[in-house]
Amino acid sequence: MAGKNGGARPGAGRKPKSEKYRIHINGAEKRIADRLPFLIDQQFKLASGVPLIESSNSMQVLSKMISTALADDPQKLSEVMDRINSIFSTLPDRQAIQYLLDRIMGKPTEHKEVTGENGGAVEVTVNAKTELLDRIAGIAARIGASEVCKGPQPG
Repeated sequence: MAGKNGGARPGAGRKPKSEKYRIHINGAEKRIADRLPFLIDQQFKLASGVPLIESSNSMQVLSKMISTALADDPQKLSEVMDRINSIFSTLPDRQAIQYLLDRIMGKPTEHKEVTGENGGAVEVTVNAKTELLDRIAGIAARIGASEVCKGPQPG
């Protein structure tokens, strides 16, 4: 525990977003999980191709049925036809579906292979001993013990 003059205090500071919005995130994930079978079905449809309109003939039949039913109300007919046009004007968004699936099921891991020159091994050189000795010498100099640690002398 920190003294009375400052320092870190338990529970102080900005909360992580995952903690701050935990209730909202859990609610969103539950909604996605509840629709998971539908989302997976949509992903399969997108994988095999989704037609924008099944057939122009079925659209004509649908338009005639609606026109006949709403012939006496031109305003309502216009609203319904606008709605039908908007229904068939946009394809499902594959990226949105994939995002929702990844949110619940987790994003698949991506493997990346790294090779050196000409496909060979990657060479890594670490000179930890020299760096460590330099740090110890720096600390010793600050505390006034310059002779405590001497690294190997070159030559």
